[in-house]
Amino acid sequence: MISATEEIAQQAKAGRVMRVTQTTAQNLQAVAISVASYEAETGHLPATTSHDAFKTALSPKFLTDTSVLVESGTDKPFSLNPAVSGKKRGKIETPGNVFLLATGPNAKGTRTVLFLSGEVRELGADGWDSLTAPQKPRPVPAEKSAPVASPAPSPR
Repeated sequence: MISATEEIAQQAKAGRVMRVTQTTAQNLQAVAISVASYEAETGHLPATTSHDAFKTALSPKFLTDTSVLVESGTDKPFSLNPAVSGKKRGKIETPGNVFLLATGPNAKGTRTVLFLSGEVRELGADGWDSLTAPQKPRPVPAEKSAPVASPAPSPR
């Protein structure tokens, strides 16, 4: 059985995790708006090959408060997806399944993730693993062959 003090401490920690997650989600939403503005003007996504390149692309024209580029409560920069650096969003088949920025795992083991669609979601370890797993190459469709005349019917 836990003491009342331990219970209060656990509740406070849970509340702190929730507040940090909410603030992190708000930071990611602010970044999403800045990225959309950048993309509307340039026609492509900003560089995501380094934190400096990402910050330089957005600030100060599209993002005046660069403090939103870090995880709340940790001051660690968000993880970037270099695979989308400089690409046109329209060329990405499923922007709702491709991440732009993400946090590291929090105390609950979840990550807060900003997708190219602008949506911010929390993902558990399984969701994150499936999102970042290497994609299997799609099978190449068979080439269309020219119709071939069927052999003459056999005499009966």
